[in-house]
Amino acid sequence: MVAGTYRMFITSLFFCIGLTVSTISMSAAKDYFQLKAIFLYNFANFVEWPSTAFKTKESPIELCLYGKVPFSKFLNSIDGTFIGDRQLIIKQYDINDSSKSGCQMMFVGENKKSEIEAFWSNKRHLYVLSIGETDDFINSGGIINIMRNQDTFTFDINLESAMKNGLFISSDLLILARKVTGLN
Repeated sequence: MVAGTYRMFITSLFFCIGLTVSTISMSAAKDYFQLKAIFLYNFANFVEWPSTAFKTKESPIELCLYGKVPFSKFLNSIDGTFIGDRQLIIKQYDINDSSKSGCQMMFVGENKKSEIEAFWSNKRHLYVLSIGETDDFINSGGIINIMRNQDTFTFDINLESAMKNGLFISSDLLILARKVTGLN
């Protein structure tokens, strides 16, 4: 991993940790949405997919947005950027499209949280890094959950779900998580 990317991720996380719920205004809400976009970009930098997760060596990493994602316009700034040798492409899908899409990452909107257990039980979603922001997301099969924790923003990781999906998560990301489950 490139040292500059690592520093940017660490800087972003420290900024998130310092941002309090009580200071959220319209400007801070915009900053919060931008930070989510940065989180998603940086999560991709700390995850390894097997080569079989892609159709070809040149295939992009597809970040699919499933459901209502209020910060989707802020993802334009990372659309087309590179994660290693692969371009990161942002796509919006509904459940029928996403099951055929070959997404390597998927952000699950809050309005789709009731469908998450059935969604992840489908074997066509192998090699998908799932990211959400709802209660019990990682307990329902999701891999990373971004959340507000009292006055700060943080994330939890379900390592067991990641391994079941054929993904390797760097220890650099694991140590930054508030909680890592599935270590048994």
